[in-house]
Amino acid sequence: MEYLHDEEEHFDAIFSRLGNEFALAAKKIAIYGTGNGAKSVYNYLVKKGVSDNVVIFLDQDSSPMIGLEFCSQRVGILEDYKDIINVILVAAKWNHKAIVNRLNNIMLSTDILIIDMYEKVFDKKDLEEYISYIDELQYSEKKEYVEIADVGYQRMHEDTKVIAWYLPQYHVTEYNNRFHGVGFTEWTNSSKTMPQFCGHYQPHIPSHMGYYDLSNYRTIKRQAELARFYGIYGFAIHYYWFNERTKMLDTPIKLLRENKDIDINYFINWATEDWGMTWDDGFSGKNYSDSFIKQELPQDIDAFLDELIPYFQDERYIKVNGMPVLSVYNCNVFKKTEFRDFTDKLRKKALVKGVQGIYIIITTGSNDFDDDVHDWGGDALVEYQPNYMCQSNLLKSLYPKGYINPHFKGTIRDTRDYFEEKKYFSKHISKKYYRCACTNWDNTARKGKIGARIIWGITPEKLRDWLVDLITESKTIHDVEDDFVFISSWNEWAEGSHLEPDMRYGYAWLNAVRSALEKVKERL
Repeated sequence: MEYLHDEEEHFDAIFSRLGNEFALAAKKIAIYGTGNGAKSVYNYLVKKGVSDNVVIFLDQDSSPMIGLEFCSQRVGILEDYKDIINVILVAAKWNHKAIVNRLNNIMLSTDILIIDMYEKVFDKKDLEEYISYIDELQYSEKKEYVEIADVGYQRMHEDTKVIAWYLPQYHVTEYNNRFHGVGFTEWTNSSKTMPQFCGHYQPHIPSHMGYYDLSNYRTIKRQAELARFYGIYGFAIHYYWFNERTKMLDTPIKLLRENKDIDINYFINWATEDWGMTWDDGFSGKNYSDSFIKQELPQDIDAFLDELIPYFQDERYIKVNGMPVLSVYNCNVFKKTEFRDFTDKLRKKALVKGVQGIYIIITTGSNDFDDDVHDWGGDALVEYQPNYMCQSNLLKSLYPKGYINPHFKGTIRDTRDYFEEKKYFSKHISKKYYRCACTNWDNTARKGKIGARIIWGITPEKLRDWLVDLITESKTIHDVEDDFVFISSWNEWAEGSHLEPDMRYGYAWLNAVRSALEKVKERL
């Protein structure tokens, strides 16, 4: 936390710059905004004992909030209150600079002080510290680096099956060549980013595997060897099937199926989301309608099954009670009744084709799915991190103390309370569920300066302790057959989430998995 502070400390710093002579208690205050930022500013004033000085919440004249109440206060327009207020606290987290500029132009002839509550001001010293940080990050001794273990983990039959989500987008495809530039892969994103503030760990550079190509089966074989060496049971491989005409990124899983000497278990995670330009921040805000692919349910279920059955028949394919596992990433892109009808037909047709059932796991996905999976035709729910912890509004915001790229508009979330209070033991509507942990998460490389999300405070040590708790729980609520715990992710390099070794931590993340398995084994 050396380089960051929480929201209250951020607000303290804003008022500290105004000097001791500035006293909020003597002011008549207006808060501009009616969103989460305004709520945070108001709660701060409550804590400081000056909330009674808030006269009004302001918003733009066309806002539907005008005339309503917000935080038990009326929402009005500036024109009606400019004669009775001394201070306007601009509390919009986004576009706050534009709002301040607009208000300054309007208020030229008044003595009303306008304070940007989400402004970031830095000086020459901050910039010098940032430059020193980059130099240290890239060229100093790697104190956190962990070397590869001498001996591999000895897996026992009763061990929890740790499953890592696996991204296949590390090989050239015709589609990506067309819309992202020739040779585009996930490495294009992950290698180009840089720290946005002091303490920001970017870029993530692979060490053991290098910038590999998943169209080479030897790469996948080496990944499997490394995963097994540290106790990973298998991969949940993202599978991009959109409709009968369109699928992509299936080269790695085909190579895995065809090369029986690759020693890793696996199953398919059907990555059910519309496909657009979200891989590449360089296309943000542009209209590339030709690149959009709508996710659909299979109209020809027999043809869809014919794609899956060769995988189901692989002896390495993960099964529960003889049924091959098929996870579905985001059910919310479909209507419940239509998806339930699809799963019913899928199972019936599978029986006809000699498949003795399909074990369908539904993930919490990207849209906070936490319905009863049985209503959707599923058998179990699995958390998908860090989406799940973020959607639960359990993580507070953090702000850099020193220099920050003025164009950076990402969010930084604090995990301290999440781990200290063990909030990861959340309840689910579904009776059958599987937990998921995650490594460090930071998708700046993919999202660029706008829309990035950084999950702060997950270290290899935190991951180990988190996994110990999840594995211990899993052993009490699951049989050996389906004693699963998931990890995000094996290789989401452009989202800063990877078990694969990097130049900063080396094998520390993998070692955390191994250590967790060993600690639980010692307790039993």
